[in-house]
Amino acid sequence: MRGLLYSQVWIFLPKNEDIQFVTNSDISFHYLADKDMDVTLTGGVYHKTTNEFVGTIAENSLSNFVFDVAFISTNGIWEGGATTSNFAEGNVQRAAVSRAKRKYIVCDHTKLGKADRYNFLSLSDVTGLITDSGISREEAKYYKQFTEVLIGKKVTE
Repeated sequence: MRGLLYSQVWIFLPKNEDIQFVTNSDISFHYLADKDMDVTLTGGVYHKTTNEFVGTIAENSLSNFVFDVAFISTNGIWEGGATTSNFAEGNVQRAAVSRAKRKYIVCDHTKLGKADRYNFLSLSDVTGLITDSGISREEAKYYKQFTEVLIGKKVTE
């Protein structure tokens, strides 16, 4: 599922000499590199299920950067917190957020009200929640008590 979310987001990424992308995602890295974008891969222990690099090496790599913006995915938003399937992945996401000036959680509306095993970040600690137009008005109102809610327009193909 994560690959699908990334592939939908990738089509909107600008090619700009002033933008450097940093990721722990093998899938994102290869996509951006194939588009000849300036991209850095954190390295670390490869987590086969998510195609991401996690662990101390990935976390330490992120500590060398100051990010203007961090976009962090999640497996679910539960009771004002972002959740993921494992501790190591959540720690890498938390490390990226700690180095960012602006921080956004990105998830489609089907992840709202869902929980995975590990809560790694409070919505009140991020700049905003970015989701799709499938979010209900009631859900948007609920999440606005924690952070700004940005709703994407439906894209027709």
